[in-house]
Amino acid sequence: LRSDVEVIPNGIRLEEYLPYRSREKIYDVAYVGRLVPYKGVIEFIEALKQVKTPLRVAVIGDGPLLPHVAKFKDTTHHVVELYRSVDEEEKRRILGRTKVYVSTSKGEGFSISTLEAIALGAYPVVYSAGGYNAATELVTTLSYGRVIDDLRELPASLEEILESTVESADPAALRIYNIAHIVKEYAKTLQECAAL
Repeated sequence: LRSDVEVIPNGIRLEEYLPYRSREKIYDVAYVGRLVPYKGVIEFIEALKQVKTPLRVAVIGDGPLLPHVAKFKDTTHHVVELYRSVDEEEKRRILGRTKVYVSTSKGEGFSISTLEAIALGAYPVVYSAGGYNAATELVTTLSYGRVIDDLRELPASLEEILESTVESADPAALRIYNIAHIVKEYAKTLQECAAL
């Protein structure tokens, strides 16, 4: 990155997410996203098929691959709750009670859903997609979560993480993604540009 380029990430209103964090985790794993091929929902399901321990899974999303997800829900040893359409409050409630959030997207700009999941206390597991999933930057910047380079690593990663005790990300570390901080960064950068 050039020294004269300032990167300012997207942000969220942390104060609207932190209250939904819960110590009572009822979902082991959650997926949030459109049910389309590039979001990796098929790969997510294939990975879950390899996890022997029965899990409670939340899938939030809708799209053309819904029949595939519904079939999996009806035939798997996992308990899968499929939410086709939820409002923001319900999504926060679900993710606030989730242990692990998975992003299997094959291409992502800035993943607001990953940031939201982290803010809500879910541990992120993010597929790097050969560098095309920018959600990996959240994991790297916050030093929180796991990046996998091969989706074949996902089943073992899930089993390992779910067998351990994982704490939620420190809210103080998330401050750099709070919308108030982002606005200040934009203002500072614009003032510096105006001074040129």
